[in-house]
Amino acid sequence: MSVPASALSGAALAFAACVVFWALCLRGYAWWVLRRSAKPTARLRRGILIGLAFAAATTFATVRVAGLDEIAFALVGETPTADLLGWVVGGLCGVVAVLTAYRGMFPYLLRARDLDMSATTALLRLARYVGGIYLLLVVSLVPVIYLSGVAIPLVTVAFIGAIYAVSPRLSLLISETRDLTPAKRDRLDRLCEDVSLDVTDVHVLPGEENKWAGATVSGPPGRRQLFVTDYLLDTYDDDGARALLAAAAGQTAVWYREYRIATVLLFAGWVWTVVFAPIPATGRQVLAGLVVVCLLLWLGARLVYRADRVAGERTDPGLVAETYERVGNEQEVDFSQGFVTSLVRMKPSLNKRINRLYNQV
Repeated sequence: MSVPASALSGAALAFAACVVFWALCLRGYAWWVLRRSAKPTARLRRGILIGLAFAAATTFATVRVAGLDEIAFALVGETPTADLLGWVVGGLCGVVAVLTAYRGMFPYLLRARDLDMSATTALLRLARYVGGIYLLLVVSLVPVIYLSGVAIPLVTVAFIGAIYAVSPRLSLLISETRDLTPAKRDRLDRLCEDVSLDVTDVHVLPGEENKWAGATVSGPPGRRQLFVTDYLLDTYDDDGARALLAAAAGQTAVWYREYRIATVLLFAGWVWTVVFAPIPATGRQVLAGLVVVCLLLWLGARLVYRADRVAGERTDPGLVAETYERVGNEQEVDFSQGFVTSLVRMKPSLNKRINRLYNQV
């Protein structure tokens, strides 16, 4: 079956229009924030997250409606494969829109934080990260499109469990790494032992260009691996590095990462039950599910306090608080945030976390 020319031109025009629109929109937003805001970095960071998400979603939806679905039906008929083709190509269009929009904002991001990083380096890192997420989403769509009934949530849970099990390897695939010298490895081994952080391997991520001092732990118990940035190793003394490693150890000790994954799964299960379940949910059931989700989000935020308390016990709460302040100032984050933001992120504001640590002294 031949592909209609009107569908091809419609999809192509819609794609081009979305890419240009979001590139101009987010570039204009970044210019406006830099000129008008007293704290441009925090606003730009929020704008990046929200703006790029909207760019991907609207480009995906617009291209599909404008002709991509018709093209897919013409190629493979009205089958589940046509739906998958629409998701794959539409998602790829969204990825291109994200990268183009980010390139437009990039000069203003550098100016806001006075950073020294080439646009090519930043785009390649973002492309690697976004591309990895895109591939995972495409793979996760296969059971949703080709299966039905209870098999969908069961296969989805198994898929997410598999991702969790191999998450360190996936992180290495979508992230650029640096060489770890024997001296730095010995230093990290010593500091990890100081805060009782047990990991099987250590990897160094780039952080010098954007002044990112990071330390995170990934992987299931028995196969946990530590990811730190070169900026942390090169800039922070042993006390500062020990505090951030203690923070990572605290979140590992309270199973914070696993709790977040479980909460997302429960939320997805609630949405699936409401939208796709054979027996429609009643209004009371929907409301009860929403209350449970909100409660889980609130408990997740409380779990962060517990992780900080563990970090303080393993080193020094005052030192952890001071290090949080230093990292926050270097990243120019917003130290205060509203209740809804804290709830959605499952993370209290940095001000509240710092104050609690000082009270622990």
